[in-house]
Amino acid sequence: GWGPSFEADVARATLDFLDNFDPNLERVFIVESVETSKFIGSVAVCKHRKEPSTAQLRFLLVDPG
Repeated sequence: GWGPSFEADVARATLDFLDNFDPNLERVFIVESVETSKFIGSVAVCKHRKEPSTAQLRFLLVDPG
């Protein structure tokens, strides 16, 4: 229900993250259920692009269940 502009913003942010990924400072964490191996959530810890000494949480997704 967020609409196409939100999808486009997420796509641009994802592309920026992948194009500028710094393995020394950035990580993506994906959580899955031990019992079912199903996705529960994820988050990325990124460098803030305008303030490189600052971390930023991006792509926070959590299964509502």
